[in-house]
Amino acid sequence: MYSKCYVAWLQNGESAVVEEKPTAESETVSGTTDSKSANQSSSPAELLDWCIEITRGYQGIKLTNWTTSWRNGLAFCAIVNRFRPDLM
Repeated sequence: MYSKCYVAWLQNGESAVVEEKPTAESETVSGTTDSKSANQSSSPAELLDWCIEITRGYQGIKLTNWTTSWRNGLAFCAIVNRFRPDLM
């Protein structure tokens, strides 16, 4: 059984679902440590914290909530740029 599933972007611009086998130790992904089991999900607050960390250093982006912080689209663009700078 697999513990993690995520979308990987292929060089041709298409996406594919990638699965990883579970590991006994914590894994580091994009500078964050994930020590939760496969059955636990992140809370909206934890996801917002991840977004804040990923967008740190981008000018004009201050994430504080899930509504007004996302209205102008800059935070979304910063996250896309962080992982796929060739698209922005």
